[in-house]
Amino acid sequence: MPIAASPKKEHIVILGAGWAGFILAKNIDKAKHRVTVVSPRNHFLFTPLLPSTAVGTLEFRCIQEPVRTIRGVRYLQAKARDLDVAGKTLRCEDTYRRERFELAYDRLVLAVGTMTNTFGVPGVAHGRNNVFFLKQLSHARAIRNRIVECFERAGYPSASEDERRRLLHFVIVGGGPISVEFAGELNDFLRRDLSVWYPDLKGYIKVTLVEATDHLLGTFDSRLVAYVERLMAKREFAVRTETSVQKVDEKRVYLSDGSTLECGMVVWSTGVAPTRFTKRLLATDQISSNRGRLCMDDKMRVLGAGGPPYA
Repeated sequence: MPIAASPKKEHIVILGAGWAGFILAKNIDKAKHRVTVVSPRNHFLFTPLLPSTAVGTLEFRCIQEPVRTIRGVRYLQAKARDLDVAGKTLRCEDTYRRERFELAYDRLVLAVGTMTNTFGVPGVAHGRNNVFFLKQLSHARAIRNRIVECFERAGYPSASEDERRRLLHFVIVGGGPISVEFAGELNDFLRRDLSVWYPDLKGYIKVTLVEATDHLLGTFDSRLVAYVERLMAKREFAVRTETSVQKVDEKRVYLSDGSTLECGMVVWSTGVAPTRFTKRLLATDQISSNRGRLCMDDKMRVLGAGGPPYA
């Protein structure tokens, strides 16, 4: 059933509740505009602190703010499925019943963010083969639960030495800021907290960071990179640079140098890719794109036919 735009105020629809969408929804003049936020995630997430929640340094509520705390904004917990740019109509699917509806707009803001890039590596998907992403609160919760599960299983009398070493080997794939931050948080949690709670398992703990390029932290200043690498070496990390992941199964990570890492958990944080909605939009002739990216002018308007949305 279509949801019509208001005849009195210009109707602005914002897709996404991340940094751009949430801040815009808060700051836009509600006296002049009728604002609707559409997002499957009903809260803003302070992502730089997400690694801290995965190990309990911070609780989940500390890094989120509900969308409904924004006054004067209508919120719809739904996913955008399709867009008619010429007709200024957005087709959505609600999060719970999967029912479709249409939403008319006067202006549309695309702030849908990105999803984790798996680079097509076989076996890599969140929750499959003990692989976990780190972009949402649900991911952080799953990681925390898996860490505890690995320690509990390793503590069983029936667990062999090899099985304990595997379960308590945690592999992080990707050398960007989120990966490095999480590696530090995880290492501290394992060696300062869990090693006290599970003293008989302390000697089995291992953390390995895998990065495809020749150094961590990408384009960061070389002095900062050198400092981080020295610090990680001091804290007993195993860092594998110039090594990419070829495949992952339930118990192993297969590397480009022919070696394998037996582990209990893989945290995959290797970069970002367009969301499914963005991919569908890029596949149409309604907008202009370049190498999988939306093309915009100097006023953040997406280039294309009809009334272009903003991004």
